Amino acid sequence: MYALLVSSVLSVAIECTDLPDTIKLEPWQIKTCETLQRDYKDVRLTVIKISDYPSNMPLRSSEPVVGDLLAGRLNVDVVENVGTVATRRRYLLWVVAAKEVLVARRTMHKGDKVNQSDLELKTINVAPFVGLKSFSQQVPENRSLKKTFKKNGIFFDDYLEDAYLVSKMQEIPLVVASGDLRIQTSCIALESALYKGDRIKVRVAGTGAVVEGIVKVDERIYVEI
Repeated sequence: MYALLVSSVLSVAIECTDLPDTIKLEPWQIKTCETLQRDYKDVRLTVIKISDYPSNMPLRSSEPVVGDLLAGRLNVDVVENVGTVATRRRYLLWVVAAKEVLVARRTMHKGDKVNQSDLELKTINVAPFVGLKSFSQQVPENRSLKKTFKKNGIFFDDYLEDAYLVSKMQEIPLVVASGDLRIQTSCIALESALYKGDRIKVRVAGTGAVVEGIVKVDERIYVEI
């Protein structure tokens, strides 16, 4: 059930919880709560604007239309009877909605490696970021940050540098191909590579020669020249 906490002309706060049903709610309020509670916890709605809304919604329609949550805001379109006249209304809501997401255990800085011990799961309000950011659901291993990440901040996917197939200064196999002849040695990557087929410079082990090769992948990752 749902509890209506505060009510006025332009400000209605609704907490979508299992509290006793102390005051009857409108169908659009109940449907909005039910819709958001499929994906979120501790949902709270506050009406910040009510306006007449001309639309294609049939005037006889009794089914509220709940829009998508975006940056903490949500539109709900309804048909209401004002006296004997049916009127289309749009309610603009400010939403609080919690979800279990990864947050930082400590402040980290650009270039730091992120590991499981740096993050933890917490249930917090994510509504202001919905539709704007992608929440990371899995702990990355040994990936670098591209911006400062403060303690208790939500961890977003775009905080991470791209995952390199080959990282700079990584030791990898080097295959020298000449016709049917293939000689294998090792090398140090002088550049990073994101994808197979990328061309990078490497330093050949033993000789110190710098050459350019192509990153290849079969059962292993190697560079071929």
